[in-house]
Amino acid sequence: MLDALVEARVRLVLASSSSVYGHGAPNGAPSREDDQCHPLSPYASTKHAAEQLTRVYAERHGLDTVVCRLFTVYGPGQRSDMIIAKLVAASIDGAPVNLHGGGTMRRHFTYIDDAVSGLLAAAAHGERGGIYNIAGPAVHSLADVVKNLDRLGCRPPTRAVAIPAGLPRVTNGCLARSRAQLGFMPGVSLCEGLEQQVKAFFAVHGESAQLAASRSSAVRMADHEWTYRFIERWRWVKTLLSSIHSASSS
Repeated sequence: MLDALVEARVRLVLASSSSVYGHGAPNGAPSREDDQCHPLSPYASTKHAAEQLTRVYAERHGLDTVVCRLFTVYGPGQRSDMIIAKLVAASIDGAPVNLHGGGTMRRHFTYIDDAVSGLLAAAAHGERGGIYNIAGPAVHSLADVVKNLDRLGCRPPTRAVAIPAGLPRVTNGCLARSRAQLGFMPGVSLCEGLEQQVKAFFAVHGESAQLAASRSSAVRMADHEWTYRFIERWRWVKTLLSSIHSASSS
């Protein structure tokens, strides 16, 4: 493909990933395009390798390339194995979703419309050989995602698990270069983007899925209410037994 692009003399916009940064800056600062890359997984390594391959073609064959490092893209049509898609589906089927780090992992979520805007801006205005971060307005934890889904009527069951090797705890991209050179300004908040993804999911799966989600949510709320009442009654019984024991002892 790269040989064909060289012959056709067209620009290549490579959709790379924020995963090339690994754990990011040691001081927690946003990752800049000039920061050293440290891939932690095979997926991240393939993205970094793709960047290096396009760089070689640019230097040796004059290929016009621009690299966009996308940060956690979500929205309607997201792959079913991605975390937000899993959480929305779990609100229906009730299968618990693993939350790495108990929801403490933080991601620079990027709504699909903002991602597309960034790619188009890079194609039109990016410097030859330039690298650009494409990310959303803010960084959020996975727990924030669950809370926002809850407000939208999706209450997925979750379970806390350890963060596996190969997953960065935080992704956070510096957008200074993208703003200055591309005019890139992400505009879709996490709450707005999740609402659109949930609407699209139920539009595809129909009203029956939405009803199932409501019922599943109601069942879980009933379970929580039952547990609360049981604990309260058990405390009352313990207090009563303690009083009886004290009276008999005296």
